[in-house]
Amino acid sequence: FPELREWQQMQPDNILITSKDSLEVCKNRYPKMKIIHEGNHFGVTALSLPFLNPVTRENEVPKYLIISLNGKQ
Repeated sequence: FPELREWQQMQPDNILITSKDSLEVCKNRYPKMKIIHEGNHFGVTALSLPFLNPVTRENEVPKYLIISLNGKQ
């Protein structure tokens, strides 16, 4: 996959993988955008005791999104 780091490089028909923290910026720039998938992102080498505990795991992993910028899939 090509890596695009600047908004100017992105086209409306692109599909973007980004952190959930970027969702509001994406919505502002691409109001027709659609979330295709949301998941947990974690590095295996960064496992911690709270991650290993299923009760506290949700707080330990940041979310990532796969987004269709034009809202089509």
